[in-house]
Amino acid sequence: MRFNLLYRSLNKKGKENTIPVLFKNACEQQGVEFVGIDASDLGKSFTLSTLPKLGKGDLIYRSAVGPTVSIAEKMMVNDDVMSFYTTWQSVNLTRVASWFTHKKFGLPVVPTFPDIPSSAEELHQVVERLGSFPIIVKVTGGSLGVGVMRIDSMKSLQSVLDYLVSTKAVAMLRRYIPHDFYVRAVVVGDRVVASHATYVAEGEFRTNVLNGNVEQQRREARVLPEEIQNIAVQAVRTLGLETGGVDLLYDKDNQPYIAEVNFPNDFATTQKVTGIDIAGEMVAYLVKKAGK
Repeated sequence: MRFNLLYRSLNKKGKENTIPVLFKNACEQQGVEFVGIDASDLGKSFTLSTLPKLGKGDLIYRSAVGPTVSIAEKMMVNDDVMSFYTTWQSVNLTRVASWFTHKKFGLPVVPTFPDIPSSAEELHQVVERLGSFPIIVKVTGGSLGVGVMRIDSMKSLQSVLDYLVSTKAVAMLRRYIPHDFYVRAVVVGDRVVASHATYVAEGEFRTNVLNGNVEQQRREARVLPEEIQNIAVQAVRTLGLETGGVDLLYDKDNQPYIAEVNFPNDFATTQKVTGIDIAGEMVAYLVKKAGK
């Protein structure tokens, strides 16, 4: 049995990616062959036309993001390969589609307008519906806080949206939920295998930022109540996925909201904070799935 990992050697902050090491160690412990495919070399040492053919006995997970590596994954996945997808539609997930799905299933989502309003009148209506300022503008496709803006006035909002329209950006408007921390719950199969809280850095409104000093941010392991764990599992499974990192925000009344589901999920921080072998849980899940 082979575990095929599509990854990048450097993470989003330009540092060495530890995910491949975690998976390699997990595979060694479980007697599974590890096959690493470095997406950084796509178009160099190998191309989309020379991807390995996978079949029975192959497991696959993509930890890298980007259009080319996503295409590579789609070309490698077939009915004989075990992945964390339950339906083919899941391969084409977007943030907006995820929000619509969660809303349809009655899960607690952050109040959102999933597009840029088309007129000044509509913009005023949207702001009123979201609860007035501040408003969060989130440009889709970003990560680590890039493209997430807190807007405190109508003039600023109009200016920012005019610019985004001119660049043909895809964005959504969301209610601002004041919070001191967010919780990342990592789901594998039908359970939360690990979760931790990350606290807002000084001078920031975002808890997950590209240029922040990760080592100085306060993090702690959390064991979530069963009710919240069920919400996290449903947030992943309703998207046709069998793993994911669910980010939860809590308002002043301690009401949880699903901020987003991350797939792929960079679980290295959660594994380090909690001491739980998440990579091992993921490998074991696919091995068991292949044996059914």
